[in-house]
Amino acid sequence: MTTNHDRTVLRQLMKHADELFRVRGALSQDPHRPDRDELEKKARRAVSALDQRIRELPEDTALGEFVKRQRLGKNHVLILLQLLRHRLLSDDGHLKGRFLLSSLFEGTFARLEGVRLLAPGARLLTTGIMIPDLYGTKEEEDLLDLQYRLSDHVFRFFLKILRPGNSHLQRILDAPVRTYRDPTEYVMDLRRLSLVYRKRAAKVFHEPDWDQWSVGSPDSVILLNRQIAGYSSAIRASLEATPGSSDFPLVRFTNLCKLKEHHLMILVTLLFQEMLEGNPYVDAVDLVKLVSRSEQDLFRKRSLLSPRSPLIRKGLVVMEEIVHDKALTAEVYLPNEVIDQMLGGKSSAAGTIDADTQIEFHKFLREIDDSDDFFKRL
Repeated sequence: MTTNHDRTVLRQLMKHADELFRVRGALSQDPHRPDRDELEKKARRAVSALDQRIRELPEDTALGEFVKRQRLGKNHVLILLQLLRHRLLSDDGHLKGRFLLSSLFEGTFARLEGVRLLAPGARLLTTGIMIPDLYGTKEEEDLLDLQYRLSDHVFRFFLKILRPGNSHLQRILDAPVRTYRDPTEYVMDLRRLSLVYRKRAAKVFHEPDWDQWSVGSPDSVILLNRQIAGYSSAIRASLEATPGSSDFPLVRFTNLCKLKEHHLMILVTLLFQEMLEGNPYVDAVDLVKLVSRSEQDLFRKRSLLSPRSPLIRKGLVVMEEIVHDKALTAEVYLPNEVIDQMLGGKSSAAGTIDADTQIEFHKFLREIDDSDDFFKRL
């Protein structure tokens, strides 16, 4: 099926959804209007037509594959379309849970049942399609008062469906792989990737101390895992496209020590901890949390700081203040010679970042919109 077919189907779905939202809006403003029964019939017809279109979606189209893969039903699609509609009409893009339910359901009981669509384990949240603005971890947090938005990667998915053949939008979305002008750009990209790792750790382990490094609004852990994979792939592609990248100091160092990405994220985190904060130490347990996808994964990743780990065996990190011979109680830092190898300079120069670079990097942290914005910069 062609992209034109996707555009036609999306137009039909949005037409039915807009009809429903108009009816619900009219009834909410005047619940006792004389044509209430007729409007309710219109709403039911719109939902029925949309449901039929969803069931008939061909799986060989981008839209059909998306709905099938995410296992979305009519209510999921209606919430998605309402968030898409609001994002197009508003600068904010956020809607309260209470408004989302009132635009879909009529009657107290129907809306009460609809609360499950906003619960922490709901499909739209676990798939990263819908992002809560301030997602409370307390049980008493009212789901109806939380605000939700359409995630950026889903918004771009719909833009791809709607884009014309040779538009500026298509050139942006299909931009060629970026190459690195110098080794510093590669190091900075790894730093930015490590911030997404921190964001995931803050989400999985509820780390308030890492909130300052969170990039954008809280996202689902599943979405953050996908972003990490996507960003890692983009960085590798940039390295492969860059002539002479094998001679970058950090690339040489990584290959020489046979390090994997999780080792690199620990080293880069320690490197910038010292450079930007003036304090070289990070708790060992926080470094293991940094590269762990879940609490279960934490048990597997604790070996990263065991005596058999390449980080310890090759002297790439130093552990101090170990309590009762427990590795995770230690404070960890990078030896000066390791910083030299990573950055390709003397420790006196490698151990500091000039003022202009610090200002530039902190400006990046303030301006970055969300994790997807980082992906665009790659």
